Amino acid sequence: MKVLLLNGSPYKNGCTYTALSEVAEVLNSENIEAEIFYIGTEPIAPCKDCRACTNDSFIFNIFCSTDSCEFTNILFEI
Repeated sequence: MKVLLLNGSPYKNGCTYTALSEVAEVLNSENIEAEIFYIGTEPIAPCKDCRACTNDSFIFNIFCSTDSCEFTNILFEI
């Protein structure tokens, strides 16, 4: 099993990261793979009624609207 822990704090290595690290450590001790992903400080836009969610590639359309598709790649690995 793999768990993706999302860090949505504006401070990459702040208190949220510290808390998620503790969770990841416990999960790893139980042989559960855990990965912390930092969302970043870019704003997350609301729905624009683009209807991308109506086709098969909606995850790609939503999360690959920026230069980095790292988050999408992680989702497809899980």
